Amino acid sequence: MTKTVITELSAIPEKFLEKGVKASQCESVGCLYPYLETKKLLDGSNVFYPRVIGERDPNDPFCWRWGFNWKEKHNGVWKSKSIGSIPPGAVPMIRLMQQDGATREDIIAFIKKAKTKKLSPKLNVCKNFDNTKLKPVLPDNAPIAVVLFAGGGGIEAGMVQAGIRPVIAVEFDPSKPELSKAIALNHHHNFSEYGCRIIQLTVQEVAQSGFLGFPRRSDYLHASPVCANKSLAHTAKAGKGGETTDDLTAANRQVGASLSL
Repeated sequence: MTKTVITELSAIPEKFLEKGVKASQCESVGCLYPYLETKKLLDGSNVFYPRVIGERDPNDPFCWRWGFNWKEKHNGVWKSKSIGSIPPGAVPMIRLMQQDGATREDIIAFIKKAKTKKLSPKLNVCKNFDNTKLKPVLPDNAPIAVVLFAGGGGIEAGMVQAGIRPVIAVEFDPSKPELSKAIALNHHHNFSEYGCRIIQLTVQEVAQSGFLGFPRRSDYLHASPVCANKSLAHTAKAGKGGETTDDLTAANRQVGASLSL
């Protein structure tokens, strides 16, 4: 069982709170505050979200979860209200609104809008691949890339958006042939118009052929070997984890590819 508990920081840096706001004002105007989300894993250990590498920067809004609370008076009684999971990118604007003396209602309206804001159509590449008017157009001299362990094409979507042309994608799981076939069909549908060829062979099999038909001077090589068996997520779920023989041979072939292409 995974239990989610939201806890406020035991020591909130002073700069996170509105300076010079009295308690009575804070009740009516509202307070912006950071907190951490705690999740307990099956082994009893706790992890804190958002995850960060290294020390958590008190000045970086993206190192914290954010909430906004206030009190409203109903029939002479103060009642607490709050909004959580505020996008960290909205925090500087909320602080600016507080400094400029914006009303609580305006701040709450801005927070609700920020929480429901949808991605720009141009940024939502994968969902727009069926809409040819929104697909990125690449020049003939765009840098080219080879992708090993391609999966469904998430990396390729990012490449196309960045102006890079994927020309070969290798993806096949012999233990799940039908699923691999469906993934290949979807990949072909999305990226064939960019000249990308999906190869339904394992990386080991492609390496045995000497990467026949691959460009020898590609601008980019992206290889992301299977990590599911070794990942912390797998370990938390199954209680153990380790790389299989297939995982290791695939990774070794990846090294060969980096030397060959």
